[in-house]
Amino acid sequence: MTNDSWLEIFGEASASSLEAPCSDHLPLILWSAPTIRVNRRKRFRFENCWITEPQCREIISRNWVLSEGMNLSTRFDICSRALWNLGKNLNKSLQPKIEFWKRRMEYLRGRSDNQGILEFITAQRNCIQLIEKHGTYWKQRAKVFWYKGGDNNSKFYHNSV
Repeated sequence: MTNDSWLEIFGEASASSLEAPCSDHLPLILWSAPTIRVNRRKRFRFENCWITEPQCREIISRNWVLSEGMNLSTRFDICSRALWNLGKNLNKSLQPKIEFWKRRMEYLRGRSDNQGILEFITAQRNCIQLIEKHGTYWKQRAKVFWYKGGDNNSKFYHNSV
């Protein structure tokens, strides 16, 4: 007897029974021939911080229109792939951008002329927006981790509490 995950790994395995002259039980011999594992893409998860990206709505609209006439599942898959491509580097680039704007604010802090003050305010606004976006990303990520490791008397739970 096997289950789906076993068959996924050992799809080409075979078994046969051997003769046992002194018993009414037959021993089994199993020849496992593991199949080549194909790396599948991780399950798509929408990140809330993408909502603030100007191109998010455009990507969804464009891909929804392009997939018109296809079944709903395929349309969702097409949109999710396009969003995944947008987001795969977006979250990785947040921290360097935050650091850039912090350095820019530090550089402009000593200036007292109108142009310097306006540039400082712009840098501060950009930095705050990125920090909020980064916070939204980690807030959602923390919920995912909590649900995975949650309150099931696990090491994760006791360390969190």
